[in-house]
Amino acid sequence: MRASELPTEMRGFGTVLRPLSHADHCVNVLSGWDATLLACQGRLDPRKFVEEALRARAEGRQLALAVINVGRDGLAGVTSFDTASARARHAVVGRTYLLDVFGRRKTRLEAKYLKLRCAFDEWDCEAVTVRAPWQEQLSSSDPGDEAQEEVSVVHQIMEDTGRFGDMSGFEIARHEWPMLKIKLEGRIGRLIQRTHL
Repeated sequence: MRASELPTEMRGFGTVLRPLSHADHCVNVLSGWDATLLACQGRLDPRKFVEEALRARAEGRQLALAVINVGRDGLAGVTSFDTASARARHAVVGRTYLLDVFGRRKTRLEAKYLKLRCAFDEWDCEAVTVRAPWQEQLSSSDPGDEAQEEVSVVHQIMEDTGRFGDMSGFEIARHEWPMLKIKLEGRIGRLIQRTHL
């Protein structure tokens, strides 16, 4: 798949994914408060992460996507498809790096859901592989809680399929998608309700 084959926008319940562009690098991605909090948590500089995602896209290693939280200004994060093949009808869902400190668990889960929905419903993939972050060659500067959050989401997806497997490459088959889709939508809905209580 090429970046041109991505939908212009993937809209979920409160999260939107769209192809990452150089304009995302230029916007003020974080408020001063969010940037200070991320720095205190030892997170990576958001500009460097966006630069790396754009470089990976230019080199054909990823289909990089901007993560936007509806109702909040700026870029909430970056996510990707690591590989996608129209001929093989298979996609590999990449990890999500979040900059926004608000509703992280819901945003991360919804980003995975939107990529799965795109792969199965738009691209008609026969299978989609979801990977836990330690197989994606995390750098030593990657914050631990980002990795833990990502592992937690992959574990939830496994739980919703009713089977467990190797987190280095958990494959979801087309016949599993309709039920998984319903369960993920339910999880996202419950997380949204919690944030509004």
